[in-house]
Amino acid sequence: MKHVMKWAVSVLTVFMVTVAAAAPGYAAGHSALVKKSVATYKKNNYEYKHKLAQYTPQGDYFNLSGKIFQMSRIKMDAKGIPMVKYYDKYQYNPVTIAQMGLSEHGKYVRTQKPGHMTRFLQYADALVAYQQEEGSLRYDFYYEIKHLKAKFQPGWISAMAQGQALSVYSRAYHLTKDVKYLEAGKKCLQFLMKAKSNGGTYTNMRSLGPSYKQYGFFEEYITTPDNFTLNGYVYTLFGLYDWMKLGVKEDYGQKRAQQHLEHGIKVLKVILPKYDIGGFTSYDLSHLTRKQQPHVVPMYHAVHLYQIYGLYTITKDKTFLSYHKRWAKYVD
Repeated sequence: MKHVMKWAVSVLTVFMVTVAAAAPGYAAGHSALVKKSVATYKKNNYEYKHKLAQYTPQGDYFNLSGKIFQMSRIKMDAKGIPMVKYYDKYQYNPVTIAQMGLSEHGKYVRTQKPGHMTRFLQYADALVAYQQEEGSLRYDFYYEIKHLKAKFQPGWISAMAQGQALSVYSRAYHLTKDVKYLEAGKKCLQFLMKAKSNGGTYTNMRSLGPSYKQYGFFEEYITTPDNFTLNGYVYTLFGLYDWMKLGVKEDYGQKRAQQHLEHGIKVLKVILPKYDIGGFTSYDLSHLTRKQQPHVVPMYHAVHLYQIYGLYTITKDKTFLSYHKRWAKYVD
């Protein structure tokens, strides 16, 4: 990670810290939306501070051990694997499986109780079984996202599913040393790198203008035009970080993961200002790619806060700390 650490003193970092200290935010003219979003955030008592911690590849993933899942929409199958209710039917969601697994892993890290380790490995094995031979973790149900005017048919893909699976597989390997998790992760990573134009999740940012064509982006939701969802992208970067830190001599894609992580962090530093709508953060950049009202989900402002802080802990790059502090002031 030495290359990542060096970015903290780069010219680009100095420039971005200056931008982050300036006011107002990147986007203007959204005062009513910002006011409403802040009010909703506070009314619902959304919080980020309990998830702020030094991020480690074998640690409690964003303190997920304390997460309370909305079980009203979740039921367990005969093997104890979660299924989520969508459109009156229960479906397997690879992100839900990954996150519930990571929660169990975090509980094991904190308590060392073997039952949590057993349940975590059940979730990890479910992901291995669910994963396609090509490495994808596909959603086998129909799904709509209204603000993106998107209708996803069964079989759709997401970089976030690939990234969080990598975080699961890396932790499962560290606990068991079972090569099956390395093989599953290698295929998962290979699919993650697949270009959108070839049916994958990796796109470039030309939708923001010709000068952004050089930057790559892992999309949580594959749409045209691109939407550049922030939280899914950052979770994917942490999946790359976890895979890079495997600690095995054999090549299971660690070097490639490091290369994409380094590029991904460089990209994030360039585009972070675009998620700032002047007092709150947008969920994605659809307001720029589709020329519409920013899409804001108040709960995800908290997610952005602990994700950006987590990036600071692994890079020591003050750009991320500066943005974390700035965005925290919007709601503290």
